[in-house]
Amino acid sequence: MSESKEPQGTGKQIVGYRNPPAYTRFRKGQSGNPGGRPRGLTLGRSAALAQKEIYRSVKVSEGDTLKSMPALEVVYRKMVALAIRGNAPAMRLVIEISQTLDREIAAQAAAHKAPQAADPEASKADIVRRIALLFATQAKKQEA
Repeated sequence: MSESKEPQGTGKQIVGYRNPPAYTRFRKGQSGNPGGRPRGLTLGRSAALAQKEIYRSVKVSEGDTLKSMPALEVVYRKMVALAIRGNAPAMRLVIEISQTLDREIAAQAAAHKAPQAADPEASKADIVRRIALLFATQAKKQEA
């Protein structure tokens, strides 16, 4: 028993419940949701999410003023503050990071045989990127 969508001989479509007009129906082979829900969290998407969160601008109060800075810089400032207060693991990490940065800067200076970049904003961004890399390697070491 098959129902036809057109009455015999009239040439008109039956439109109603569960019978939408032909021009609004999905085409053959076309998905109803072409963009679709993204599949699970991939490594690239999670890395992009982490990077976005690390460089997200955060408002921090310094005395009476509100200052906006990347979240990573806030974390680094907190770690330095902990190291100053005497937290031994924070001291070790801050010293290790500063030594690694000094070695990288010296290697770059030797490779380029020129003074560091004159643009302070570019060098700040480079330092923030390096600190993020060091935090990531430290986290991997601690997990192992």
